[in-house]
Amino acid sequence: MMNEDHLVIVFVSDLYFSPRIESAAEGVGFRVQLIETASQIAPGDLTVSDEPLGEHLEGQAGRLIEQVTAWQPALMIFDLNNGEVPWERWIPVLKTSAATRRIPILAFGSHMDVGTMGRAKAVGAEGLIAGRTPVGRGPGGGTPRRGRFGPGRGRWIRDRSR
Repeated sequence: MMNEDHLVIVFVSDLYFSPRIESAAEGVGFRVQLIETASQIAPGDLTVSDEPLGEHLEGQAGRLIEQVTAWQPALMIFDLNNGEVPWERWIPVLKTSAATRRIPILAFGSHMDVGTMGRAKAVGAEGLIAGRTPVGRGPGGGTPRRGRFGPGRGRWIRDRSR
């Protein structure tokens, strides 16, 4: 049974992980709102606001605060490999606005990209989920194993044909 009061907003464009996240959240009674691109929140032609962190009332950041406030999520999850969402700008905006700063933010990304994970923590993500390696970017140019050792489980085999 789904509890309409519990919403998770997931900023992810990865078709492999979207259904897995939805399934896990819905399995414990949360509704899921997937955001694949920044334009789903605000059109790309909105100018970037020069307002200091705190209260954003205009531009894409203003629209983000307005939308998240309207949704009142219990949790927000950011895919750090989603180049279509400016997470390095949006996380600090969300964490400095009075209307959204108490909403927990999780970020997930490749366990191999320590710098990105550190930046996510520095800009305000409370939790980090590591271990996901994007497809085709395994260590040493490896390719993902098939079956139960597929992408996202940190197990890669080296492609010896190169």
